[in-house]
Amino acid sequence: MDRAPSFKSGVPSSRDLLLVASELGSSWKMLGRILCLSEPVLEQIEEDERNLTEKCYAVLLKWKQKDGPAASYEYLAQALQHPILGTQDSVEMVKNNKETGLQCSLNNGDVKDRESVLSKEET
Repeated sequence: MDRAPSFKSGVPSSRDLLLVASELGSSWKMLGRILCLSEPVLEQIEEDERNLTEKCYAVLLKWKQKDGPAASYEYLAQALQHPILGTQDSVEMVKNNKETGLQCSLNNGDVKDRESVLSKEET
């Protein structure tokens, strides 16, 4: 009998974000893009934070602030599972085994698949 993965409910705690940040490493900026943070926000984090773990943590905090109650453990796990990141250890921290289906709201309010957003940014 297949069981759907279960997640903690609610918004990720600062402690849990710190645990993820300590595992994330140099993928912090790409995770920020997957979580739909703007380039100016990412550039500001890069400028403000010297330590790699602090950059990772800042990205996660900005996402949590931006998404508010929609910033869930499940959404974070989906973002961490994105194939561009290859962060299986971090995914295990938030217990996810599903394919990503991330969507984000862009400035114009349209909801788009993150894959299409990333492919447009790369061109």
